[in-house]
Amino acid sequence: MVLFNEKHLKLTLDLKAEILIADWIGSTDAEEFKQTNRITLLVLKTFGIKKFLMDARQSVTPSHLAMDWGSELFSVHFKDTTLHKIARIESPNLQKEANLKSLTQQFENRDGLGLELRYFYSYEEGYQWLLLP
Repeated sequence: MVLFNEKHLKLTLDLKAEILIADWIGSTDAEEFKQTNRITLLVLKTFGIKKFLMDARQSVTPSHLAMDWGSELFSVHFKDTTLHKIARIESPNLQKEANLKSLTQQFENRDGLGLELRYFYSYEEGYQWLLLP
């Protein structure tokens, strides 16, 4: 399984209404986070923002997200920790990447709403994230 490196995480946002951003909460210890499998979703209602850059905080596997965000809305648990490959890339900005691999991860919040988090890995660009409501 591919591990995070020192490259940046790039969040590519298609802002139509509300974009749900996955956020890592809890301990800074990666092993403890892997055991709890908890993340936070932050709802962005701002329009016009196309990209948001942030650094990887910890070196963890892609099935356990590592992001540092300053706000917390509600907690979620992993619905399925298995990585599923998907064939189609839905972000026009990412289609030009030659070595792009596309993966999807399913999440479920405390209200039972199913959310799909698709994240893309490129050897040149590091991790590029596309989150869909």
